[in-house]
Amino acid sequence: DHFKGKTMTIAIGYGFGGTYGKYARVFSKHLGKHIPGNPTIVVKSMPGAGGMKMVNYAYAVMPKAGHNLLVPPDTIVINQLMRPKKMRFDAREFRWLGSSNQTNSIMVVRLDTGVSNVKDMKKIKILGGTSGKASNGYISPKLTMGLLGLKGDVIAGYKGSSRSILAIEQGEVQMASFNWLTWKSKVPHWFKGKKPYAKAILQVGSAKDPELPDVPMLTDMVSGENKAIVNFIATSGALGRGMAVPPGVPKDIR
Repeated sequence: DHFKGKTMTIAIGYGFGGTYGKYARVFSKHLGKHIPGNPTIVVKSMPGAGGMKMVNYAYAVMPKAGHNLLVPPDTIVINQLMRPKKMRFDAREFRWLGSSNQTNSIMVVRLDTGVSNVKDMKKIKILGGTSGKASNGYISPKLTMGLLGLKGDVIAGYKGSSRSILAIEQGEVQMASFNWLTWKSKVPHWFKGKKPYAKAILQVGSAKDPELPDVPMLTDMVSGENKAIVNFIATSGALGRGMAVPPGVPKDIR
């Protein structure tokens, strides 16, 4: 009876065009069938600060009656540890319901830049695009540039992966780093034909994406303390695309 006739929400910290929106909509279509009372579930977009605006809201303000869920950004833990003064939440206090998959951050570059592998970026300056500085789309490529001595920068402020990809097509930037589902679901034609438009040149994660066996891992390009740093950032992929409820939701509801 707690859920009967109710409308539940799933909050995401990005625009609807990315994989957070895709997964949240899949969850919304099917989750209600498995909750007593069969509630209606809708998805709410709250973009900002690489997804952390939504997380801060969920932690402090989101109602705790069990009718509100969230798809936490995969960087929620590493951001809390790296920038504790700016992150106004404790990821351990969210009640985690589960994860649908794990993800790697895949760096993709336009081939007309002259870049076909990571080493080329030591000579050719590349600009990347992403949402906010707390997103994996910012952290992973900036880390790569710093550790490997690559030329370039990452411009934040685009509202999700779709806007970043559009910026690549319009020539504002030449690179972005998102999970492989983003690339293959939005622009699969980029990677096909005799003259492909773009190429995946690097991945950051705990293990290679099974669909990208020939794309090198950042962890294999570094050693010592730097390898430990990369492995730490790669843990974000373990969270992938999952769901949680805010702190304080009663156990008998969640």
